Amino acid sequence: MFIHLAQKRPFGIVALADQTRQMPSPPSAGIRRCSLLLIFLFLALPAWLGAGVEKTVSLTAEERNWLAHNPDKLTLYYNVEFPPIEFASDSGAFVGLGADVVALVEKRLGITFKKIPSDDWNRHLMALESGRCAVAPTIVSTAERQRFAFFTTPYAVVPVVIIMTRTQESRLDLDDLEGKTVAVVSGYATESYAQERSQGKFKILAVNNVSEGLRAVAFGQADAMLENLAVASHFIDQEGIPVLRVAGNTDYKFAWSIGVSRKYPLLFSAVQKAMDTIEPSEMEAIRHRWISLKPASGMDSKTLRILRLAGAVAVSALLVLLIVSFILRRKLRDKAATLAIARKDLLDQEELFRSLFMNAPIPMAHISDSGRGIAVNDNFTRTLGYDLQDIPDIDHWWPAVYPDPAYRKQAMESWAHALQRLGSGQSEPEPAQFNITAKNGRILTMVISATPVGNSLLVSFFDVTEQREREAALQRQTELFRATFNATADGVLVVDSAGRISHMNQRFIDMWKIPPAFQNADDDETLLSYAAKQMEDPDAFRRKVQELYQSTAEALEEIRFTDGRIFERYSCPMVLNGQVIGRVWDFRDITQRKRAEAERAKLQEQLLQSGKLEAVGVLAGGVAHDFNNILSAIIGFAEITLSRMDSGDPNRRNLEKILDAALRSADLTKQLLAFARKQTIAPVVLDLNEAVGSVFSMIRRIIGENIELLWQPDTGPCPVRMDPSQIDQILLNLCVNAKDAIMGVGVITIETGLIDLGKSDVEHRPDVAPGSYVTLSVNDTGCGMDVETLKHIFDPFFTTKGLGQGTGMGCATVYGIVKQNEGFIDVQSRPGEGTLFKIYFPRHDAAIRKTVTDRLHAIPASRGETVLVIEDEPTILEMVTMMLRHLGYGILSAATPGEALQIAHEHPADIHLVLTDVVMPEMNGRDLVDRLKAIRPKLKTLFMSGYTADVIADQGVLDAHVDFIHKPFSIKDLAAKIREVLDA
Repeated sequence: MFIHLAQKRPFGIVALADQTRQMPSPPSAGIRRCSLLLIFLFLALPAWLGAGVEKTVSLTAEERNWLAHNPDKLTLYYNVEFPPIEFASDSGAFVGLGADVVALVEKRLGITFKKIPSDDWNRHLMALESGRCAVAPTIVSTAERQRFAFFTTPYAVVPVVIIMTRTQESRLDLDDLEGKTVAVVSGYATESYAQERSQGKFKILAVNNVSEGLRAVAFGQADAMLENLAVASHFIDQEGIPVLRVAGNTDYKFAWSIGVSRKYPLLFSAVQKAMDTIEPSEMEAIRHRWISLKPASGMDSKTLRILRLAGAVAVSALLVLLIVSFILRRKLRDKAATLAIARKDLLDQEELFRSLFMNAPIPMAHISDSGRGIAVNDNFTRTLGYDLQDIPDIDHWWPAVYPDPAYRKQAMESWAHALQRLGSGQSEPEPAQFNITAKNGRILTMVISATPVGNSLLVSFFDVTEQREREAALQRQTELFRATFNATADGVLVVDSAGRISHMNQRFIDMWKIPPAFQNADDDETLLSYAAKQMEDPDAFRRKVQELYQSTAEALEEIRFTDGRIFERYSCPMVLNGQVIGRVWDFRDITQRKRAEAERAKLQEQLLQSGKLEAVGVLAGGVAHDFNNILSAIIGFAEITLSRMDSGDPNRRNLEKILDAALRSADLTKQLLAFARKQTIAPVVLDLNEAVGSVFSMIRRIIGENIELLWQPDTGPCPVRMDPSQIDQILLNLCVNAKDAIMGVGVITIETGLIDLGKSDVEHRPDVAPGSYVTLSVNDTGCGMDVETLKHIFDPFFTTKGLGQGTGMGCATVYGIVKQNEGFIDVQSRPGEGTLFKIYFPRHDAAIRKTVTDRLHAIPASRGETVLVIEDEPTILEMVTMMLRHLGYGILSAATPGEALQIAHEHPADIHLVLTDVVMPEMNGRDLVDRLKAIRPKLKTLFMSGYTADVIADQGVLDAHVDFIHKPFSIKDLAAKIREVLDA
């Protein structure tokens, strides 16, 4: 029987597949469809029953371990515009044929992929290649893609067809497209296929997605489109483009697989094993859900007779069931109507009582004669806060509303007496007044009465506390006003319309320092004369007071005292029923606020400058990192090439210039990192005097003989915790700047000292903590700086020197080093009066390292050792290998941690040192070293990196036991460091 592919949902696929196969349905089409349905259900039943049986996946220990420890790598990118294979639903969920297959894999492996939508297939493939995307659920295997991805066994195969408009001639093949424009989706497998088959015969139009390509054909922008039948059919129906049809077939088919990035081989083997456990029936059910095989022609007569008979039986049974259901439903409806009429009167009476009870204007409770709560009305819950869950019976009521045991006993006795009266047939008990505690703790005074209703009681509560609370609130308000008036932070004076003092609070007396003799005066003039004597301008003060007494205006102004105090004075008239009855004077002491505002303005300027420097530092540090690998390659290859060139080679001078420029660039990146506080350092506790003294002679040579260099160390040790090389950087930068500022004959003075800073010393420096500090001062007699220049001296690349005479990184480098070591800088300078840089470092009292090592060595050679080099950047790996070979070391190289582990297992001879990058794929350098030492315990380690904030450094500070060389490095630096590690 001939079959063709069709979309399960009903859209125009029949017309799209082949118009010539359409025939009108026979008269028995309805019976035929019913019969087909019954047969399909019968045939599908075993598949459904079998779908619940799930095979287990047999994973290796390594596969299980990888899945358990790498949940962050389980990323899945899916195409949001590739229905019905994979796409995003209206709610944003990942759905489609590929989604169902992935769900089976997740279930079998017990994992969940992080699903990331993607609308750009080319970026999708790039993510798969880089490993950011671990799994592509629906992808066709090609030779190019096999370079960076593994592919599972295909789970669906769909032909690629030629889509054209109905006006085009039918039944074409690719050879018939010569001279035409053919649309393909950029990055899809059809693009590579079309390019391979075109050979210049037809023009290829790359589009972003299937929908765009189909519209291009419909509107004449392209003559045809190549796409798989299922996806094309879906979009033609979805976009409503009935003018398109299948004009021919190709020899290409989409064999869809799950693609796994080659970065994760263990994940791929696990996914393939999970795919192997999926039963054919399960996979067929998934395919049928999204892409089904639909019959395109009729059946033989015998089969039709069987199907029609089965359909007739099914229809008859269905009619019988409908008739029986109709009769039963009609009888049930009549019975229900009778019962409804019988219950209506009872429900109406009950509803009337309930409505009256629930809507009563006072709290009410309905309880049984045994004390069980039946109901409480809305007013009861609203007033008291309790519902039946809080007080289900009388035993819960007593402790809730009468928490005081003595008062509770009195209430219980009164209740027992009332019940006794009712039980003996006497008249209803008189209402009684009790204090009831509400659920929120409020004490309410309630008048309680009880009325019998059958075998129950209706208890009413009348609240009489509102009036008493109003009176108590008024009294409290008066007392609160009096307390507030006397406790306010402002001084308040109230004067009536006749100028007599009505009130003055204690704060007013204290603020104006009013003596006891004047405190009882009722004449405002007496106080005014006394107050005016304290003013900077007494006459202006008196004039303003008199002016306000003659008006109804409000006024707010500052008044200043001779002793430096500043008050804020507010005055406004008191108006009652439209009549001015006096004036209120309010005085607030704002002396401290004014001082704080001045300080705040100063601090704000400092913080803005600090924030600007921090922002530039972050940017500078990030840029500097990116140069390190590039400079490593330039310096390394230049040095090696120079060592092999004859001294007379005409290219030698050019290469030396390249090396010199690279070294100067490396120095610049170090300065950027120092400014950004991201250079990797190895601090030790040392004596600042000894450290300065060790480089003093070098500084003297740099500044020249015309400038006098003075060294004034403190008499005692000056212990600081720093990297010794950073002290060199500070002194060199400051002394070179001082030399340039002198411009002739002058003096540079270097001085150290000790100082203790208290809270008062740092109150204007929010970034400085009190404590003991070591100071390093560099003072020159140069030209000095103006205020505007001082604002920018720590900005990177800011310089006052001429073009080509400085990078502008000297002071910025010093600033970064000082901040990295938790210190701060003070700068004093005036034009023509020289400049003083005074640096403060926290004092450390730990044991001082007594020697400062000379960091200048000859190039030490190999002693026959073997070095294992691990570097994932090919250029750097080649460069380091050439350096080590030039130094005479035996070399084993690996581009990945996995290769390094294999070499450590298989190499027959000793490996003396491992030189490894820190940040690599698969695992970082420190984890790799731990695994290598498990194989070869005696192995020594040297880390290298162009990064600083990595796994071997905390805040840029290296652990004491970690050996590290920072990229870029010269062959001399590398030789010295390797020798140091091997000889340790």
